[in-house]
Amino acid sequence: MKVTVLGAGSWGTTLALLLASNAHDVALWTYSDDQANLIRERRENPAFLPGIRIPDSIRIETDIERAAHLTSMVVCAVPAQFVRSAIMPLSNFDFSQTLVVNVAKGIENRSLMTMSEVMLDVLPRVRKEHLVILSGPSHGHAIAKHIQRTTDDLLQVETGSLYPALYRLEADGCISASWEKSNKGKRARYYRLTPKGRKQLASEHSKWDALVRAMGSLLNPAEEKGQ
Repeated sequence: MKVTVLGAGSWGTTLALLLASNAHDVALWTYSDDQANLIRERRENPAFLPGIRIPDSIRIETDIERAAHLTSMVVCAVPAQFVRSAIMPLSNFDFSQTLVVNVAKGIENRSLMTMSEVMLDVLPRVRKEHLVILSGPSHGHAIAKHIQRTTDDLLQVETGSLYPALYRLEADGCISASWEKSNKGKRARYYRLTPKGRKQLASEHSKWDALVRAMGSLLNPAEEKGQ
């Protein structure tokens, strides 16, 4: 399937990588010529997904009309407030047989429209039944919520940061991932620590303990000496 991903942030780049890994023909669009040239040159998105190689099979585009030409699916990973302006050049495209997937969150501030309403407003030839919303809750989302709950909201992980991190850990062999049914009967992606991941976690835990002790010595020197 030919797929066009709009938006080369962390989420858009991660989705492009996942789609390409499943043998789809992927074009990743960015509005920035500088970003596009850097990704083409380095085959990496250092600003949003450093250290993860972007395969040559993913085409990097700055011409949105060329990127979306004869595509079977459009994935919109543009921030909510820029969705309208980003997709406006596609308003005359015949998307009657095209799946349009929105992964942006929020509403349009000016109109108070949802992202689905914005897309149907700008892309009149998209069929409602072909408009898809990719959102939580998901098991990735559950990981973020678990971190938030167990730290009393001290640590909060945004989706745009979580999924690239999970992708990187899987690429490094620290976690494994598989699609399974959740306890609610829905298809979900489960993540498990590998032996390499457990070893790395133990190492990081030891480093963190040593750092905490060192910071304690600096901040409370008298207490460390038993005074």
